[in-house]
Amino acid sequence: MRSWKHACGAPRGHHAEALGAAERALSLRDGGMSIIDSGLKFALVEATEAALALDDFDKAEALLAIPESLDPGELTPFLQANTARLRARLDASRGYHERVEEHLRSAGRASS
Repeated sequence: MRSWKHACGAPRGHHAEALGAAERALSLRDGGMSIIDSGLKFALVEATEAALALDDFDKAEALLAIPESLDPGELTPFLQANTARLRARLDASRGYHERVEEHLRSAGRASS
């Protein structure tokens, strides 16, 4: 994870730069790289984290749509757990508290 962030120039704590760097990494999917590539999985998580830190909920929603649209065989435990965790954060940020606990339980199940 650290190497792609460093290579793209995403300093720690600079959310807009981190989002841009992660989006550049995610654009490699257009060139044929699969989201199951570990670098792209980390980029997706980082981009969503950055979007949430910037209160860019529409961007976070669009990023979460990527793993949520994958076939079950493509959804690794890492992506499943992080998608559920980040979905919980997004829902909580939007005031949709009724599903937060469900998402967090799902994240826990996926990571165990």
